[in-house]
Amino acid sequence: MNRQIRGWQVVASQLMRRVRSSRIDVVPLLACTLLLGCAQRDELPRRPTAAEDEAAIRGVLADWVRVAEEGDAEAYGSHVTDDFIFLGPDAPPVVGKAAVVPWVAGFFADFEFIFPEWTTDEILISGDVAVHRYSGVATLTPKAGGEPSILDRKYLDILIRGGDGQWRVSRHMFNLN
Repeated sequence: MNRQIRGWQVVASQLMRRVRSSRIDVVPLLACTLLLGCAQRDELPRRPTAAEDEAAIRGVLADWVRVAEEGDAEAYGSHVTDDFIFLGPDAPPVVGKAAVVPWVAGFFADFEFIFPEWTTDEILISGDVAVHRYSGVATLTPKAGGEPSILDRKYLDILIRGGDGQWRVSRHMFNLN
């Protein structure tokens, strides 16, 4: 410890000799040094724990299912990234939030969607990217009449944490079990 103090004393002594020889006024230099040293530093935002991230992802997905069951295309769109890709079975991809919102509005106009039973199989998180694998039984009932389709499916979603700290779905894909 004493060596460290002596080391700083030597450095300070050398600095003072240089300051005196260069005719710099020492008082403003010391005042600036003290002000900068005592200034409050902005802390980096605390990163959520893995458990907090997992809880946030589960919450986002539960809310996404809720707005789908309500048939709210705009709210559905608020849960996806701008570059969102919907990959359903036997259909071309729907690419981009701007394309998926009207597409899903048409789907909601034609079908009642119910997804009461779903089970998370795994959530993998790495930084601002997460993968959610889950399965469940969805019921699609045509609003024009007809028999409901009961679909036992498996799903894979990729989520991205945005600059606002919110998780949004970037890719959504599924097929039948």
